[in-house]
Amino acid sequence: MSVESPASPHTELLLRAGFTPVAVTGLRRLGPRVLELTLDRREPFSPGSHIEVALATEPIPATGRREAAGTTAVPLIRHYSLSSDPTGATPWTIAVQDSQADTATSCTQAAADPAEDAAASGSAAPSLSHTLHTIAQLRELFIRGPRNNFHFRAARPAYFVAGGIGITPLRSMLIFAAGLELNWHLLYVGRGTDSSAGDSSAMDSLAYAGELLTAFGPEHVTIWDTAKRGRPDLAAEAAAWLGGHPQALVYTCGPAGFADALRAGLAARPETAQTIVESELFDPAAEGPQAVSAGAGSGGTVQGDAAAPASQPGAQGAVGTTGGGASAGGNLPFTVELADGRTVPVGEGESILQALTGAGVRVLSSCQRGTCGTCETRILAGRADHRDHVLDAAEREANETMMICVSRSCDPVLKLDL
Repeated sequence: MSVESPASPHTELLLRAGFTPVAVTGLRRLGPRVLELTLDRREPFSPGSHIEVALATEPIPATGRREAAGTTAVPLIRHYSLSSDPTGATPWTIAVQDSQADTATSCTQAAADPAEDAAASGSAAPSLSHTLHTIAQLRELFIRGPRNNFHFRAARPAYFVAGGIGITPLRSMLIFAAGLELNWHLLYVGRGTDSSAGDSSAMDSLAYAGELLTAFGPEHVTIWDTAKRGRPDLAAEAAAWLGGHPQALVYTCGPAGFADALRAGLAARPETAQTIVESELFDPAAEGPQAVSAGAGSGGTVQGDAAAPASQPGAQGAVGTTGGGASAGGNLPFTVELADGRTVPVGEGESILQALTGAGVRVLSSCQRGTCGTCETRILAGRADHRDHVLDAAEREANETMMICVSRSCDPVLKLDL
């Protein structure tokens, strides 16, 4: 019998939003804090894709006690990269790092060490990742997607640089690259358990290291254990390989400081200054992948291929502080009209999401920073003041959808399909 049932409190809301139930067919420990989940789905997907994940029930962890996560009025939704073969030859897998605060590789705070996979988000929100690690029986999840903000250009050689749990989207890319017999190499940086220090609680952030070496060999995979070797010079390691592959692209996933160090190091070298670095960073609240495509020496980001720049630091939920783009409507009050005719006022100091939640309207959200896309809502009438990091310029101009966690209205009344 499944742990999710038709009577689950969030099932109807999730189904209405396009989520579908999927069976969990396997659980595998990849390290002390990393759990791989195998899903009963094996359709092809584009390398680098991620899915949204939710539980419809209020799960009972192994302790037998319901925790704070079960008190939420809407289901917790988090984003996890698909780490399996993108051709669909194997079932879908995701790798979930245990965290009390759903902190994944952070796009807003640099970790103290390149192997640190998480940076504290400062949020007291319940943790879905921790729940997935502690639930007594995990048989079913609700998922939506996949969505891809981190595209792999299969026509060119590739150099992959992974920081800890950042291996997950890159793993699907390198499996794809190997299948196409492309020239590629992976530098996998993390902190393994230092047995000499006698620290059994040390985080093993090299979850897939052994099997990647076995599958592809040292000619394609370099494992850098910072517990034994210290921090690497990322740019020097990359440049040594790029010298023989001048047309290669660099793909990286890890903490913001990790990607920044790689990009800055490559920019400082004349022979690699023009190298294009595609990076995926994670929102610390939502574990939501955000892609950044930029030349090594640009010092900035460019939108393209559905890429979204990393969110800027700011108070979560604060109006006008965390979204992207110039504000067209300021923070003036306005009214949201729902599809059934009900109206909800939105004050100058609150978001649409906050106003709807306060009025008892159940809507799905995750990051509350305009970076993940979970709260995307169809616009029926009115012009949105887009402040998110999800929609590109053409999508904003089309004015068909908006992210209600940060975006506002240019008009006194905005009608939404809710």
